[in-house]
Amino acid sequence: MATHDEDHVMQVCGVDACARFAKFEGVCLLHAGGAYQPPARASPPPRSAMSLDVITSPTTSASGRRSRSRWCAIADCAQLARIDGLCTRHNMQLSSQKRKCNVDDCTSYARTRGLCTRHGGGKLCSVIGCKTVAQSGGVCRTHGGGSRCKHDNCNHFARVGGFCGQHMTATTKGV
Repeated sequence: MATHDEDHVMQVCGVDACARFAKFEGVCLLHAGGAYQPPARASPPPRSAMSLDVITSPTTSASGRRSRSRWCAIADCAQLARIDGLCTRHNMQLSSQKRKCNVDDCTSYARTRGLCTRHGGGKLCSVIGCKTVAQSGGVCRTHGGGSRCKHDNCNHFARVGGFCGQHMTATTKGV
């Protein structure tokens, strides 16, 4: 009696010089993602029918961006697009640039309106007339927001592990 492992034999991608396993219509997912159009027949295409030239030398528009939406929009990048038309690497690079605070010489990340919390970004305190950034509960620390130290009879704000700076060091020394 044949086991599941004996019945299932992994095929290699039908594209020349590709060592990936075939997942869809005789080709790997990279080649099934738009650069390769499978033939109408059921059998996998012959290995000589395709070339890596389709993938490594994409067509670009006048702006230098790729014309195929399945691939990263950055010219000379051969990765599949994952988020907003970009591969993971380029999305991380561009999104971190987009999220920087708009104030000159500030390297903090923007929260809202293109500003970091130091320059007016983030959700503001819900108390009328207060321009401070909200902590927990929608209000700033002055109006009762933020968590307090877990130590008995301590009214300081919690920093690390639920304790204020003074009790955090006292707690770790006692361990």
